[in-house]
Amino acid sequence: MIEFQVDEWRNPVKDYLNLSIDNCYTLYYDECNNCRKFCIKEQSYNVPAEEDFVLAGVGYVSNQKPDYDFGRLWSDLRLQKNVKEIKFTKQFPKGNFLECMSSRRTEAFLEWLDGSGLSIHCSHVNNLFYSTVDIVDSIADMDDITTFGYDIYPLKNVVYKLFLSNRTYF
Repeated sequence: MIEFQVDEWRNPVKDYLNLSIDNCYTLYYDECNNCRKFCIKEQSYNVPAEEDFVLAGVGYVSNQKPDYDFGRLWSDLRLQKNVKEIKFTKQFPKGNFLECMSSRRTEAFLEWLDGSGLSIHCSHVNNLFYSTVDIVDSIADMDDITTFGYDIYPLKNVVYKLFLSNRTYF
């Protein structure tokens, strides 16, 4: 188990939004499209620029372990017993959002999840956006940038939009 200290980032958001987020959670997650390194080649990139890095899974409040039944889920999804994990690309239909949402497996999964006591968590970051704004982060310390009167987030957005509008030059 890995524990993270997140108060430095969490408390300003908590205070700003007036949220009650003081629970400790146990999270299970998986990632997809983690290119590890986004590289600019002569005429392209090492991965599709439109791809997002996704980290998602399920979780629960640590002191309130839910009563979930994976056996029932496997049965509801009609999975063989030798299937070790659920992968969206393998067990769910391909196609657009509406086609996926109207499938029997998606309905069975969402019904199981609703009664499981688990919650979904999901985070995604566009690889191109992250790579371009990382340039701003590497130029100077965030405090130095704000000292000069710049708001770091609009500055990152401008760099990203410049990059998008001039992709043939990068």
